Amino acid sequence: MAKRYQLTVTEAQAAAIEWSCELAARLSIGQVHEILTQIAIPRLPAYSEESETRIERAQLLLNETKSAIWPELALDASYSISSPEVPDRAKDALDVMAQMRYVRLKECEAVYSSNIWSNPPTQVGSGPLPSVYPLDALAFAVNEAKKAHEK
Repeated sequence: MAKRYQLTVTEAQAAAIEWSCELAARLSIGQVHEILTQIAIPRLPAYSEESETRIERAQLLLNETKSAIWPELALDASYSISSPEVPDRAKDALDVMAQMRYVRLKECEAVYSSNIWSNPPTQVGSGPLPSVYPLDALAFAVNEAKKAHEK
């Protein structure tokens, strides 16, 4: 059995882990323009000439980067996450992100019922889906009981 780890994180840290795993998975399948949409654009001033110039320059550099790394892909194409060309760690990162998002959105019933992430995630990585649960008193007690039973 593979070695397992347990993290206890805040809501903000859980969101950061989820975001990081999604970004890593997207970059690994060739969606390099996520750098622009997830990192660059949010930090630029809105609707300025300087921002437009910087975005255009970044798009050109990202196009060159994508062509250098994935010459077989068109600029608007990417691999499927389940493709054999995609590293296992990217698939594992997507599993972590999907399971975290599923559990976190499940707590927000209004968002959960109409969201694409309302269905349990399908495993694409090499390991089992991670166990993710909110750390309230009941969930903590149930998890501790499960761990004791597994020993």
